[in-house]
Amino acid sequence: MALTLDSTAQFGDLSATQQVAYMKTLGAEAVEAASIERTLRERAQVRKTKVDDAEAELKRLTEASRAAKLALDVHRKRLVKLRDACEKEEQEDEVEGHEVREKWSFLTYLK
Repeated sequence: MALTLDSTAQFGDLSATQQVAYMKTLGAEAVEAASIERTLRERAQVRKTKVDDAEAELKRLTEASRAAKLALDVHRKRLVKLRDACEKEEQEDEVEGHEVREKWSFLTYLK
């Protein structure tokens, strides 16, 4: 049980044994307070480390997202160019096919 001074008692009024016991109590409380403070600082550091790690991960993911969007835009542009080229080839093939059919019809007519 901890020894405490009431509001009317003075440290000098205590016997030497009581003063030593009181000082030991104060010392134990100081050690306990220091231990609690150290634990709280360690927990705060762990939380800070977790926050720093989360911020770094968020930054990495943001950069990866930007890179993915840029790559997607590049691929989208390539696909549009390929689609346009395919449509152009289809139109040319239709024209060429029409010309070939006309020539074939003419050759068949000549026979």
